[in-house]
Amino acid sequence: MLPAGGATRSAPHQEQLQYLLTMLQSEADLVILDTPPALLTVEVAELSRLVDAVLLIVRQGVVTQRNLRALQRQLRTWPSDILGTVMTDVRTDTKYADYGKAY
Repeated sequence: MLPAGGATRSAPHQEQLQYLLTMLQSEADLVILDTPPALLTVEVAELSRLVDAVLLIVRQGVVTQRNLRALQRQLRTWPSDILGTVMTDVRTDTKYADYGKAY
């Protein structure tokens, strides 16, 4: 686990990060970066230039439609492929509501 910065630009470290990611990619089949929320920090937009693809994770009840529209505008500027979106904390009353729970 490698800590990232905060809400400030991390451009001076971009070269080092690119080198590190290249080394990791040569040693692993898959490198996954867990980043802060894309709309809260600048790192995610910067990282999009260094990765092959992005999978967005959004939390139901936390993300707003306004946030999603802003994120969609931002995504258009990213050079990496957008694989899709996963929504977490989905509340359901269907017969599958207990799927995955250990009893």
